[in-house]
Amino acid sequence: MRKAMTLVLSAFMALSAGTTAFAANEWQSVSANNESPKWTNPVKGQHQYGKVTVSFTNGSGGVAGEIYEDCGSGYTYKDVVSVNITEGITQKSLMYYMSGACSYKVKLIVGSSGGTAYIRNWY
Repeated sequence: MRKAMTLVLSAFMALSAGTTAFAANEWQSVSANNESPKWTNPVKGQHQYGKVTVSFTNGSGGVAGEIYEDCGSGYTYKDVVSVNITEGITQKSLMYYMSGACSYKVKLIVGSSGGTAYIRNWY
C-alpha cells in the first residue's frame, strides 16, 4: 500500500512540474459608456485559441471590440467582434489563435452606447 501511495505521489509531482513551463491563464476586461476608445490590458498568448467577447449593455447602435497583436514590433490590428442591437443579441464571442510569442489586447469602441470587452488567453 505504501509503495502504491509513493508511486501516485511521484506521478502527481512529475505531472505538476511538467505544466509549469506554460504561460498562466490570463484575462482582462474593460467597460465604457458613451466614450471611445478604451483598451484592455494585454494578455500573453499560449500557442492556443483564446476568446474575445463583446457585450452591449445600454444605449443605441452597437459596440465593437478590435483585436490587436504585438509580436515584438508594436500592436497591429487583426480582427473585430461586434454587436448591433438590431440583431436582437447583446453579446458575441470569437475564438482567436494566440501565438505564445505575442501579446494581445482589445480596443473597445462604443460610440453612444455602453459595453464591455473581455479577452482571455484560453478557450
